[in-house]
Amino acid sequence: MAKRWLDNKTIIITGASSGFGRLLATSLIQKHGCLVLGIGRSAEKFAAFKEELGSFSDRLIPHCFDVGDRAAWAAFRETLVREGITPDCLINCAGIMPPFNAALDTPIETFEKTMQTNFYAALYGIEALKDLLAKSSEGAIVNIDSSAALATIVGTAPYTASKAALCHYTQCLQYELGKKRYVGLIMPGFSPTAIMRDIKLNEKEERMLRRFSTPEDKMVKKILRAILHKRKRCIPGADAKFMYHGYRLFPRTTTKAIRYVLCKSGLPMFENVFESCDNKNQGDER
Repeated sequence: MAKRWLDNKTIIITGASSGFGRLLATSLIQKHGCLVLGIGRSAEKFAAFKEELGSFSDRLIPHCFDVGDRAAWAAFRETLVREGITPDCLINCAGIMPPFNAALDTPIETFEKTMQTNFYAALYGIEALKDLLAKSSEGAIVNIDSSAALATIVGTAPYTASKAALCHYTQCLQYELGKKRYVGLIMPGFSPTAIMRDIKLNEKEERMLRRFSTPEDKMVKKILRAILHKRKRCIPGADAKFMYHGYRLFPRTTTKAIRYVLCKSGLPMFENVFESCDNKNQGDER
């Protein structure tokens, strides 16, 4: 069956020590018999992950390095060549989300770090592994993007820019490779994962975000289902679908609506984004 194409394959997953990456790795190992080469920065998290896998622990091989380090990817490739490992699929899942902040007040270093992790890391991985993936009968590439690539979200300039870049890069790959190999673009809506680790939330903020989010395990099931069916594009989550359809039909209205909701929420996490909710900024008049 087509949806069993990942069974017993060798899968590389970035960001595999936590969040979506960890849950995807768990499902692929336990339900599909995959060998997962997990990439992340924390040896401690991987040690806990392997213990959690129990009898399946030998199906997870951790590799600890920063995905934003191009040289580290080259070294990882050499390790695979030396050990005779041919990957069947690369899933780029690593990502970071800086705290909400006005674009003009965001340090350039924040933009650089976010682009490095959310966009360039995927490019580095694909560049390093493209010839090895080409040796596989599948040679698939899946980029876990974000619904932030679908619509403008004020206060998230570095994150939105990085995810938009990944979106359009992935679409270029899809059209260029055609039917030669599967290239998936997954743009999930909000889910409270480890990507929020740099954002300190109070109880009220956590409640609000839960109202508009999809539980992590439910989101991963949708993502994995899309990959198993080789869907070229998947937009899981009610908020993501709203952003997609709203921005596609009414881009200015949708952007204003998102801004209004965040502004009127009065939550501290957005206090550095808006000077005043009573005054329209210049962008509203364009």
